[in-house]
Amino acid sequence: MASKRLNMVLEDPLKGRAVLISECTRDGLLSFPEIRDSYLQLYPAYTPDRVVTDMIKPLICGVRTIAVLGTWCGDSKLNLPGLLKVFDVLKIPENDIRFLCVDGRKTAGPGLIDHLNIEFVPTFIFFRHNRELGRIIERPLISPEEDLLMILNIK
Repeated sequence: MASKRLNMVLEDPLKGRAVLISECTRDGLLSFPEIRDSYLQLYPAYTPDRVVTDMIKPLICGVRTIAVLGTWCGDSKLNLPGLLKVFDVLKIPENDIRFLCVDGRKTAGPGLIDHLNIEFVPTFIFFRHNRELGRIIERPLISPEEDLLMILNIK
């Protein structure tokens, strides 16, 4: 079995700059200059609501997340740090989060996001037992943790 190529950089002619493409790791994302700069500013400044995160804790077990984002995208740079902070407070295992980066045409590589119906980035999709529970698209309606709680509370 061939090993996956992670954190690939591509010169995106549509955006006129280098972007991350395909599957990425958290470390790969956070080492990419545009994402890193935003993360270093926004992650430490964000404080998730403790009452809400405590309500999420019993509901989050078995939930997996696919994060589809663009390293060129303002909303991705703005909203990824807060959601990562919530994941860290909840102690979500890194292997429960899959990061897929897209180019300016919102493609990520053969078959990676075709089945996900992505129109806008970032799109954070939450699954349990391979069933989609809900999405945060572009930006949270209230906050990352409150939106996640709403998604997890839907029966």
